[in-house]
Amino acid sequence: MKDNPLYSDIAELIPIVIPDDKAGVEAAWLRLTKLPLDKDLRGRLIEILDAIHAMVEKITQQHILYDVYLQMTQLERPSGALVISKNASRWTPGLGLGVWPDREPPQPLSKEDFFNTPPGQNIRQASFYVMSINNEEQAVRLEVINEMAGTGALLVTMMGENITPDHRTSISKRLEAYMTAETFRGYPMYFPLLDEKSLIKMRIEDFDAFLPECMVYFREDVLEKAVLIVSRIPLQKLFTVQD
Repeated sequence: MKDNPLYSDIAELIPIVIPDDKAGVEAAWLRLTKLPLDKDLRGRLIEILDAIHAMVEKITQQHILYDVYLQMTQLERPSGALVISKNASRWTPGLGLGVWPDREPPQPLSKEDFFNTPPGQNIRQASFYVMSINNEEQAVRLEVINEMAGTGALLVTMMGENITPDHRTSISKRLEAYMTAETFRGYPMYFPLLDEKSLIKMRIEDFDAFLPECMVYFREDVLEKAVLIVSRIPLQKLFTVQD
């Protein structure tokens, strides 16, 4: 899949091997030259996302909706924060907590964290904040994608047309139940964070529970310098160039 013109000029698609007992989704890293991308290359990533969206609609024969989130822990600063602030009245962002379903729940920092962290090393990351774009107009969500793609902060799910607010509420409640520290309970929203390790550990039933109606999960990962793509549609079909 290296020579596909959808992405070969900025990225390489590296499939993730998922065990057979988790059949039902396929996944890959869209490995970039760097992340955040240079501004003149971010439009290419948007083109890739648009092409995937069009292919999902063509294959499923559904109107596919975008849910858009911003990973605040990976947000460019100060530029990313300024973009959100400038557009907040229209985007109506809401702060929530990202949760890794396969890992221990987040715990607040302790005195030991401060005293035992060697000089020159970063203190452990206690939590991973995620902002949801609550304006339900798809045009506004596309605007957020156009502004934030390639910054390292973007997390997008492509949802089937049957998605309802009740689905989102059930996802949040399921993830909030993971929280053992009172500090991290009571957030307005919780959302699942995935990477390669998560996918290998998760069962397809877990994916269905955490992401009902989700056709494609698209998450920028700064540490990997890549975008994680998880799809219910075979990747070979998803990245077929349309005539």
